[in-house]
Amino acid sequence: MILRRLFGSREPQPDASQSVSHYDTPDEGDRLIIEQLRGMGADLSEPREVLHYLYLPTREAADAAGDALSPRGYAVDVRPAAGPPGPNPWLCLATIEEVVSVESARTSRETFTALAATHGGGYDGWEAAGTP
Repeated sequence: MILRRLFGSREPQPDASQSVSHYDTPDEGDRLIIEQLRGMGADLSEPREVLHYLYLPTREAADAAGDALSPRGYAVDVRPAAGPPGPNPWLCLATIEEVVSVESARTSRETFTALAATHGGGYDGWEAAGTP
């Protein structure tokens, strides 16, 4: 899967040729991911699994975000976040099958950013399968 971290570190990656962490706007970051998918030979006219990472401060907030996403067609998995504890120790992992485009990424980012703001958390981006 190709990883998309909107709010992650902009530190140089060990292999910069595989990195998508250097971008100026979220739309540019989405375009870089889409270019990498195409470079892998992905047929982006086909729906594929897309995962979204929403980190929240409490289990209740993560469940509430998941409750808002389920009617939109997302499969939701709420669990403790991996790694050291931080301000948002709960992950609401939302998965959907969809066609990936800059427009779909922008719409998703708006949805997840709004949910993060509503529930006091943060949206950490998306990743998509190279093949359907």
